[in-house]
Amino acid sequence: MNLIDLFRGHRRSEPTTLLVLKLIIMIILVACLAGYLTIVIIDVIQDAPIIRTSYIKSAIRPPSFVIKSSYNFTIVSCLEGYFKLNEPNSTLVDCKSDVTQPYRMYEPTQLYYGTYQPSQQVLFYGNVYNQLDSISISFAINNSSYTTDNKWGYELVVEDSDNGTFVKYIKEKEFYELPFSKVTEDLRDTDSLPKYNLLLNQFYQFEYHRKIEEVIKPSWMNDFGIPPAYESKPHIESTLSAITYNTSSSIPIAIISIKPKSNTIQIDKEVRARTYLNGMGLIGGAWGLAAAIYTLLFGADTLRPWGIVQMYCCGFPRLTQRKLKKTLPIIPFFDTHIDTEANHDLSMAEKIELIPLLQSRIDSLELFLQEYVVDVYYLNSVRDKLAKSRATLNSMIDANNQYESRV
Repeated sequence: MNLIDLFRGHRRSEPTTLLVLKLIIMIILVACLAGYLTIVIIDVIQDAPIIRTSYIKSAIRPPSFVIKSSYNFTIVSCLEGYFKLNEPNSTLVDCKSDVTQPYRMYEPTQLYYGTYQPSQQVLFYGNVYNQLDSISISFAINNSSYTTDNKWGYELVVEDSDNGTFVKYIKEKEFYELPFSKVTEDLRDTDSLPKYNLLLNQFYQFEYHRKIEEVIKPSWMNDFGIPPAYESKPHIESTLSAITYNTSSSIPIAIISIKPKSNTIQIDKEVRARTYLNGMGLIGGAWGLAAAIYTLLFGADTLRPWGIVQMYCCGFPRLTQRKLKKTLPIIPFFDTHIDTEANHDLSMAEKIELIPLLQSRIDSLELFLQEYVVDVYYLNSVRDKLAKSRATLNSMIDANNQYESRV
């Protein structure tokens, strides 16, 4: 299906109605291709990334915590329990340096805020010979206005340690100094964080696993299939179970023990399923199908010039044969009436009489080759350029000769 043929006219050996039919079929095929191209473009624009999930095993940092309470409280202790190889007992390490005590009541919410954010070297499954087993954190209310009728003491907000936006605000005192509207705007993504209400005089077992979302950064290049840039969004999925315990202390206290479920990290990565490069492949396949249909109907451009329409369909065989007979009368190419061996016995006058017949045969063969076998348009353009260059050179030589003759 060569669109250039539309601008070159039709073959002299074919009926004009056949050209009209070719134009109609080609317009229908091009319209179908244009419609399919539109569908592909709309599909790319409206495409939503799919999620490809994978799993890796790695050392895992503990999550960060924000502890909120209506009463002033103190994070009493923070202990990391390590098991060393070939030693039956665990070793406790103080992690109070990773804790931020409540600074003061935050007026807009009327709450006290404390935090726990583990250091970079604190890792579960990080060291085989000295492995972190659990982390224990205890909280105690030290507000004199507290009464035992109020069982709800704290709200626990869980945040991934590699993110830590909420914790950062409190640790750097920005949470208290910035306007409430600014804090609300910056921390709007923390509304989806896991939250737990903690009862007093309870022991809690906190178990979690880590997930990482690889989100494609918005860019116009994403639609074209160029490898995108990703933004990593880690978060925590967790469970909290409580065990009531008896204590002789008069201070309301809660204890939380932190352990990971495993060292497996789930990675959810966004992948574009449709891009313009993929669409170009689909369009190429559709173009090949359209070209095959056109070739089946009307034949190829070279070596197989006739298709179903010229040979079998709707009276076109008769029209085509009539036009070929009129335009190319020396078909088939070998003429039994011209015996080349007997030509040696002909007289000169008889040979001269054969010249127009042979010339007509050559012209017919040349016409057939031009229309069905060889694309001579490029060769003709080269010949025209050579003729123009020779004419220009001759005119320059003539002008030079005239000048010399005058001198």
